[in-house]
Amino acid sequence: MPKIVNFFKCVCTDIFAGRVLLHPILLTAAFLVARSGAFWLINNAIFGLGYDWGFLGDGFFLMFYHFIINAYFLVFCSYMLFRASFVRWLKFIWLVLAIFILIGCIYGYFDAHINRQKEGVFVGFFIASLVAICAYVLVITIELKSFLPIAYTVVYLISFSASIWIVFNTQGNYTTMVLNILCPLAWTFYFKYKFKGALAKNAENESKI
Repeated sequence: MPKIVNFFKCVCTDIFAGRVLLHPILLTAAFLVARSGAFWLINNAIFGLGYDWGFLGDGFFLMFYHFIINAYFLVFCSYMLFRASFVRWLKFIWLVLAIFILIGCIYGYFDAHINRQKEGVFVGFFIASLVAICAYVLVITIELKSFLPIAYTVVYLISFSASIWIVFNTQGNYTTMVLNILCPLAWTFYFKYKFKGALAKNAENESKI
């Protein structure tokens, strides 16, 4: 029992200290719960089961939902990795991008047909999120003077496209479930590796000083 208590104390200490990337399994589990909860809220509470998506169908909704929420997860992980190098004005950028996404949702609502305003909000959120994420990647690439954020974006696009290809060719729910778990888990383990390297480098620099 004391070992379990000490383990959870260490986990809590790491989380409050901004070292959540050191716990990839926990981080992935939290993301999966949040993703499932958000999907239930959107699909069941907002749109309702059996909602008619027109000619696009449920597949379109599922694909773009997973694309956006997984992209946000990648942005969060990259932020936790690079945040020690960020300057304070980047918080202002976050605020501007959040307002931009809100405006996109409002525009989508009023631009859509009166019977399709829910989809209008969703499409507006999707497009505004894409623009905001691209802007964020560009800003931190310039700020960090590193092409790693762009590399993450390219790898994510390739991996997501590969996942879609696998799902369509296997046409199995089990394949989708496995990929939905393995993909974010692979990313979190990679970010743990990079984060531990950054911590080691900082400790080495401090010891030299």
